[in-house]
Amino acid sequence: MVDSPLYGIKKADEFYRELNNDTSNSELHLKGIFEDNESNNLALYFTYKWTLKNNQKVEFDVVDIIEFDNQNKISKLKIIYDTVTARKLVEQL
Repeated sequence: MVDSPLYGIKKADEFYRELNNDTSNSELHLKGIFEDNESNNLALYFTYKWTLKNNQKVEFDVVDIIEFDNQNKISKLKIIYDTVTARKLVEQL
């Protein structure tokens, strides 16, 4: 499952299909990886450069919190970022 501030809570395949449909290009620049030894969570901190299908561009910092199950497979992805600019651009698509 993916919990995204723009796309809501969706199955991963649905989320990535929608994101791909809205995207012509994207770049991630990793800033840090954070482990929580008391849980099955890992956090990624990165800058996301996103070019939408209509060639509008937006850049923002993101924190992804990844939750792993007992078999070390990703069970949930929580995406955190400020959507003020990105939301307006996605609504224009």
